Amino acid sequence: MFRRLAAILIDSIIILLPVTPIFIYFVVIHNHMDDLLGMNDILRILIFISPIIIYQILCELLFKRSFGKMIMGLRIVSLDGGEIKLWQMLLRNVMRILDHGLFPGIFLILITKKRQRLGDLLAGTVVVSDDNK
Repeated sequence: MFRRLAAILIDSIIILLPVTPIFIYFVVIHNHMDDLLGMNDILRILIFISPIIIYQILCELLFKRSFGKMIMGLRIVSLDGGEIKLWQMLLRNVMRILDHGLFPGIFLILITKKRQRLGDLLAGTVVVSDDNK
């Protein structure tokens, strides 16, 4: 559990590095905070979660896992232990909209037997240690 949370923290830092200057540019320098606050909640969630989804999809397409998972010795597998399929990867990542935005994914990780978030449950995937090969 600690390694998965550490992987999330590492990935968050990687994502925030390029996103923060863009946010500062539009919101602070050009004073577009009113535009951001005036958006409906779903649009605001999509704007904030899009970099996370794009990062995760690119990492999983190229490396089969994010840099955080790689550093922490974690990987994503199907429930049968095999490599995840493209549809599973896309589904688990698109579901981040709910996991991060409308539904606390961390809560499911804490209470499910296999430590799965909503995206994992729906895609039939699980995050495991590299030690479990």
